[in-house]
Amino acid sequence: RVLCDPEKRAAYDAGNEGRQAGRWKIFYEPAQSSDGFDADLRLRQGILSILYTARKRDVSRPGVGGVVLENLLGCPQQLVEFHLWYLKEKGLIQRTDTGEFAITVSGVDEISSRRLPERNRLTVLPAEAGEHNGEGNGPAVK
Repeated sequence: RVLCDPEKRAAYDAGNEGRQAGRWKIFYEPAQSSDGFDADLRLRQGILSILYTARKRDVSRPGVGGVVLENLLGCPQQLVEFHLWYLKEKGLIQRTDTGEFAITVSGVDEISSRRLPERNRLTVLPAEAGEHNGEGNGPAVK
């Protein structure tokens, strides 16, 4: 009912935007690090996280604009532009046909590998005498 009523939906969106912006601002805290590298890393992870979420929500329209990223992350345009350039050059994000940014497969792999605790990652071990994966003579998976 709320989403069908234009006034109620606008009020909902306005309230939700404020809550969402507050959550993402944790990525940009330059005062925490004297050299800024920790803050830069958190900001890049924040960008990738937002783009990852956008891709999961709508795989056919995964783009997020630069201004939206600035607002969600709560940091200046120049800083967001620098990190967008960096992530694009690394092949972790790309520009869509509409000019927005979207995460690539490499970006998904990057953000996924950083989030998965080491103890939960699959490790493929070389097959040793007498060991197998339960389906023949392939490598053991731990």
